[in-house]
Amino acid sequence: MRTFYFLFFIISLFVFSPTHDVQANEQDTQRYIILFTNSINKDLINHVDGEIIHEFETLPAATVVLPTSKIDLLNNDPSIQFISEEQETQISQQTIDWGYTEINPTPIHQSGFTGKGKKIAVIDTGVVISHPDLKIKGGKSFVDYTTSYNDDNGHGTHVTGIINAQNNSIGTIGIAYDADIYMLKAFNNEGIGNTVDLAHAIDWAITNNMDMINLSIGFDVDDPFIRYLVKKAYQNDILIVAAAGNKGKGNDTITFPARYDEAIAVGAINENNTRASFSSTGPTLEVTAPGDEIYSTYLGNEYQYMSGTSMATPYVTGYLALFEEANPNLSNSEIRTLLHEKVVDLGTTGFDHEYGFGLISNFIDMEQNQGQDQDSEQENEQTFIPSDKFFKVLEPSAIYIKENNQLVRVGRLSTNESFPRIRDYGPNWHEIKYGAQTAYVKKEFTVPSDGSTINNLDTTTKHSQYTIKPKENIAVYDNSSGELVNFGAIYTNVSFPIISDYGNWYKIKFIDRIGFIRKKDVQLDFSSEIKFFKVNTPTAIYQNLDGNLVRVGRVYENQVYPRIRDYGPNWHEIQFGNGVAYVKKSYTTPSLNHTPENLNTTYKDSSKHVKPRLNIAVYDNSSGSLVQYGAIYSGVSYPIVSDYGNWYRVRLAERIGYIRKKDVTE
Repeated sequence: MRTFYFLFFIISLFVFSPTHDVQANEQDTQRYIILFTNSINKDLINHVDGEIIHEFETLPAATVVLPTSKIDLLNNDPSIQFISEEQETQISQQTIDWGYTEINPTPIHQSGFTGKGKKIAVIDTGVVISHPDLKIKGGKSFVDYTTSYNDDNGHGTHVTGIINAQNNSIGTIGIAYDADIYMLKAFNNEGIGNTVDLAHAIDWAITNNMDMINLSIGFDVDDPFIRYLVKKAYQNDILIVAAAGNKGKGNDTITFPARYDEAIAVGAINENNTRASFSSTGPTLEVTAPGDEIYSTYLGNEYQYMSGTSMATPYVTGYLALFEEANPNLSNSEIRTLLHEKVVDLGTTGFDHEYGFGLISNFIDMEQNQGQDQDSEQENEQTFIPSDKFFKVLEPSAIYIKENNQLVRVGRLSTNESFPRIRDYGPNWHEIKYGAQTAYVKKEFTVPSDGSTINNLDTTTKHSQYTIKPKENIAVYDNSSGELVNFGAIYTNVSFPIISDYGNWYKIKFIDRIGFIRKKDVQLDFSSEIKFFKVNTPTAIYQNLDGNLVRVGRVYENQVYPRIRDYGPNWHEIQFGNGVAYVKKSYTTPSLNHTPENLNTTYKDSSKHVKPRLNIAVYDNSSGSLVQYGAIYSGVSYPIVSDYGNWYRVRLAERIGYIRKKDVTE
């Protein structure tokens, strides 16, 4: 069993560490979450003496109690995508409310935005339901010792108060005090929980249509099912806000689930607007908020000072509730992109690993001036003449393309940045280059520029034949000064050409300026030029047998395979035995620079065939160590290349591999 820990400071530091005294034997049982390929296979679970104790609402998955001795029997079963072992969790906390003053949401509240109508799931130790300074809409307990979501630790109540403390005459005040709070108790009185209860809570949040989930927790080992659920929540337009962790400065000390791409990782600052010494750092850090000696609600209807990224996280959750209320037509990914822009930059200019994009701040003061009168708009427009070659952006401005006679937002330009333009497009628009097409920017929030401040202008470099699609709205960075400066954004699912691979980045041309985007934020499109694919999640190999797709094998995570061609929009065609087979593209990404060491260039199949007795592994031995890179399923007749001692040499997806003789029959 792996554990999440809640680490927190209440004036002094108290660390609650779980102890383990488990002696393994044949009768030991363990809770697992099993994600099935199509539907829950109850017969299989019964066959291995398992018991289903919970079925998920949003996925073909179940929580199962199994004898630990039986888990190996399930690992290669084709009806199962993966099995996630229970691990423990912790709240990410340490140790007046100067934080509220720093964020200064009062002008936002005065503008009418208080979080009303926003549904927030706080997954924590519970909440003091009777606290006079809190207003809780509902909740549920997922721990095994109580059906009440009342707090018996204090952490959850403190976190909730930062979001929800009421605007009254007592105590303190929350950032989004009119939001609907749902407390999901997944951690016990020592602040300890596990991935199973956490998974049940996230599933509840998805099923009950929450707008956002606050996760002031952290754990050290990636859990595939929690990762899957966080992604599922994000696909359901839920914002996931997670504590970066309290492990201090390092190359990458951010904990899970904050490290997941779909989560907004929150770091902590102190009253001096510098990184709190405990706050974790790394490339997935997104924003920062106050997290040092924060005053909020606590047990016994009292108040307490506490510190940690756990405290910073609900500031961001509350802030995003206000942001969503003010921008009701934006998706979660669009809200997230605007979040990156409406921050105060701290530390190194632009994005950095200690502060992310920066400190959340009063976004109303930074909103586009919707009240600008018509005369001033007309005056601004009249400053442009046809010979003007550049413009400067005064406010963050959307980029539009025409699609089916509709204007569609596809990107954004950053404040105080200058860009080249092709020409006027009527009296109100600039026409610009945007990837391989033209796009449009409103003149309303721009002024003429001579372009002298642009250091990364490039009108000659050509795009490559490769294109990407952002997984979410992503930043484009200028690196001409030696520091990363965000000068624009490309919106989710826009197909955009790249110039070249650049390590962990792709080099692109963005409105005739050279920029860089993170590889992890985008999906490289498959085209006929893409010869290899990389597998992100273990997935099945299918053959078309008499008009039916039948699973005949498996490819594995982080392995690269050559492909023959596209097979329709959704499939790769690959070599499999004497014929071809198919792998779903949705579980893969293109690979430009990685060629497998065991790629076949000479070997041909012999006339001899074997049949696996069970689903069997295929191993790559090119490194001198056996590495499983594929599987051939039971009953498939498969050709061998040659005899190899206790092994047979085979081809699988045109990679040379080895299978054990004892696992097959001729």
